[in-house]
Amino acid sequence: MNWNWDNFRFFLALAEKHTLIAAAAELEVSHTTVLRRIKAFESQLGAQLFTHSPDGYKLTNKGLELHKHANSLKTSVDSITRSVVGADSEISGKVTLTTTDTIGYQLMPDILARLTTKYPELQIELLIQNNITDITRLEAEIAIRTGFNPPPDLIGKKLGKLKFCICASAEYLKQTPVDHFPDNLQQHRFITLSSKFDKAVFYQWLLNQIPAGRSEIVADGLMSALQLCRKGCGITALPEYLVSRDPCLVPIDSNEPAPTNDVWMLSHKDLRNSAKIKALKEVLAEELKPVFTA
Repeated sequence: MNWNWDNFRFFLALAEKHTLIAAAAELEVSHTTVLRRIKAFESQLGAQLFTHSPDGYKLTNKGLELHKHANSLKTSVDSITRSVVGADSEISGKVTLTTTDTIGYQLMPDILARLTTKYPELQIELLIQNNITDITRLEAEIAIRTGFNPPPDLIGKKLGKLKFCICASAEYLKQTPVDHFPDNLQQHRFITLSSKFDKAVFYQWLLNQIPAGRSEIVADGLMSALQLCRKGCGITALPEYLVSRDPCLVPIDSNEPAPTNDVWMLSHKDLRNSAKIKALKEVLAEELKPVFTA
């Protein structure tokens, strides 16, 4: 039987995402292509790999068995790829960098402009996402992340601490002044975050400070909250470096400081000898360390 690695890519994507649309988005193809490739793979193997239900696609017993071997194969392929990339001795070629939306949109444009001037043969791909698997699967070579210690297969360099502060727009505070947070807040409006931030320590701290029955707008992320705050929609908590760089925003004194998050720069240990990874990490550390309080 002639094995095609692409068959395993489609199989693993659907096994992990459970829907054709989500698998198609990860593979950057149409959902009809995913279905066609899965049907062809099942026909080639002579076995049904998935059952389809209202909850999505689930692996059959044969599919579960293949999934175990396919994951092992993918781990080997990723390891070989990292070894090849890690042996690179020139500061040139493509490097994929991933980070959060606030760091990516607010800090990275200026940093990458200076970096590509220093190393004109580097090609930087910037991914804005929060998934740690982008490093372990070599979807990115370097990640800037907040809030956790690095897993054992990654090399981590702590860049400092991400501090949050309570803030509002200057225009909002003209209309409804605030001396200290959280004093006398019943008449104020607030910008809160969606449920995906429920485990974020800084966000739980914010919710515990503001009064019940408040008027609020719920944002889907910090960049959305930033724009809403700039337009005078209410009080919120944002990273201190965003507030200090925005002339529309004013920090509000707080009786209790907001929690902080550690900021880490991560790369896979197999890439430790790559010249371009070393060079990029050195520049990123030099640029980002002054932003975050040690």
